[in-house]
Amino acid sequence: MQAIRFVLMIALSGVAAGQTAPVWVMQTSGTAAGLRGIDSVDGAVAWASGTGGTVLRTTDGGEHWTKCATPDAATDGATLDFRGVQAWDAQTAIVMASGPGEKSRLYKTTDGCGTWKLIFKNPDTPNGFFDSLHLMVEQRTVRDDEGFGLLLGDSVRGELSVFETRNGGHTWTRIHDPLLKLDAGAFAASNQCIAGMNSTDDLVISGKAGDEKLRVNYYGHSLVSG
Repeated sequence: MQAIRFVLMIALSGVAAGQTAPVWVMQTSGTAAGLRGIDSVDGAVAWASGTGGTVLRTTDGGEHWTKCATPDAATDGATLDFRGVQAWDAQTAIVMASGPGEKSRLYKTTDGCGTWKLIFKNPDTPNGFFDSLHLMVEQRTVRDDEGFGLLLGDSVRGELSVFETRNGGHTWTRIHDPLLKLDAGAFAASNQCIAGMNSTDDLVISGKAGDEKLRVNYYGHSLVSG
């Protein structure tokens, strides 16, 4: 099968008078996997993830992409669908597997994806489904044992699954709130349910049918379904 290609913006400029339009360059990923997640650290280092337990990394702005070791390759790693990735640098990143029950997991690497550690597994198996992961951009350069982040999953027993970390993903704690009691799902295709960590103090979640919406104030982070 021909390797799938994906687009990476390597130059960005405004389109005002005297300025050139943004430049996009098509690059070859080197894999036939369906790629869902991508995260650029600094323009040179970037990570991508997708189906079949696939994780890729570049350290030269996308000129070359290297396939990482598959998390849990000896067991069922090749069956996982990594729809989200968050990276700190060329050595450290977290990937989110989305799937029913135990197929929803988080893995972390600190050695440039040579090895992976399972740091969180869906506690609601056989129910539940992870949709989106996001760690604060401002904290990606701090020590590995620091950093705030959120994880959103479909509702289980009538309550949206929302977890937080305050130590860079090492441990996760479920958030319970009466306002999270909504039987809803989120769009998990490309890790976009958590739409930015801003200062609006609004957390917005849309239900499966698109006719239910919920607002919750939570540390100024916005969670939305697609």
